[in-house]
Amino acid sequence: MKDLKNLEESIIYNQRSFKRLIRSITLSQGQFSLILVFCNYKCLQQTIVMQLRDLPSVGIQEIVLPKTVKTLYTTIDKQLDESPKPSALMVFDLEKVEAIDELLISTNQVRDEFRKKFNFPLVLWITDELLAKLIKLAPDFKSWAAATIKFELAACDLISLLRLEVENYWINEFSDEKQIIPLSTNNTISTFLLYNCDVQCNCSSFQGLGKNKRQEIELALKDLKNRAQYLEPILKANIELILGRDDYYSEKIDAAIFHYQESLSLWKNEVREQCYLDKSKSSGVSIISSRFILERQGIILYNIALCYYLKSTQNSPPNFPELQQAKLKLQESKQLFEKVNSFSLVAQVIATLGQVIEKKKAWGELEVIAIEGLKIHQEYGNDLQVAQDYGFLAEVALQKSNWEQALKLSEKALNTLFYATDITLPTEKIDTYFY
Repeated sequence: MKDLKNLEESIIYNQRSFKRLIRSITLSQGQFSLILVFCNYKCLQQTIVMQLRDLPSVGIQEIVLPKTVKTLYTTIDKQLDESPKPSALMVFDLEKVEAIDELLISTNQVRDEFRKKFNFPLVLWITDELLAKLIKLAPDFKSWAAATIKFELAACDLISLLRLEVENYWINEFSDEKQIIPLSTNNTISTFLLYNCDVQCNCSSFQGLGKNKRQEIELALKDLKNRAQYLEPILKANIELILGRDDYYSEKIDAAIFHYQESLSLWKNEVREQCYLDKSKSSGVSIISSRFILERQGIILYNIALCYYLKSTQNSPPNFPELQQAKLKLQESKQLFEKVNSFSLVAQVIATLGQVIEKKKAWGELEVIAIEGLKIHQEYGNDLQVAQDYGFLAEVALQKSNWEQALKLSEKALNTLFYATDITLPTEKIDTYFY
């Protein structure tokens, strides 16, 4: 990888690569040649392709491979049967193919057919990972290419890319662009601080980053590290949080905990220190407030708790030490939200804390948190949370063999749900809140 620290170096380097690509295509007219173009970042690839399309002297046909494609040769051959022979052919999305190993092995096996059938240059866009696979699985096919033509982003562009990924992630995940993590609206439940642990742990119902987006973020971090480039703590903390969420959605719970802990450590230390320095330099004004930093810590602690909760439910009966860890993290989260008077978030944490305590069958603790929950949820929460509190109290009454009280509390819970106006509740989930 070229050590491109500033924008000017990047522009010069990529201009040279672009000229080399044009020259390779031009010199190979009328005969087969394999041209490998290396680029790890979609935004840069799109820029280069747009420049190619603007050149009237270079007529390039394009193929975007479906992710389900099995072979490269037959896919190209079939498309050429349906269109005139191109002066050059450019292939995209090879890195997205699901059965990429099988495709490369088969490509290597029929490599001679490419020369026999295709009398034009074949341009393949490849990434870091794909280049390694080509060398390993299709060495003979790869040997037909001259030195790989590379396009790279400057360090400043890599940092801008990461900032954009963070911004786009939260915009796509949530409607409120001003909040990294939004509060619940008056008619839905937040997908981040979910009311119910069991709903939150159904990871398949959420969208992660996706393999290619995840790889771009990790490659950008790797490239910046290799270039000894500094990444500001707030950006790094947000990236670690996003990677943790992505691992959680993929049910890679230990990896999620690792990234969450990294993010938490950054918010506690480097981010706080950076904000203090910024405040000192700008006459006592800081872009990020102490309240904001504490709130972010509370959010991350909440998500670490969800990881431990999910780990505990992978065993039957639930694993007590992991339930205890979930409880402790939720209590820490609750304390931080109380400290900054974020009572809507306190309401959500109490709801989840109640579920964890219920799993522990700690009936005395459950009664205490349910009573506290009623006070908070009636003012800052929603009807579903209030109904759950009554359900918990009914369960405690049952454990005390107080049948009449249990019946009254159960009826209150059901009536609260029946007349609820501020929630959207999947009907199939109702019984899981009380039994």
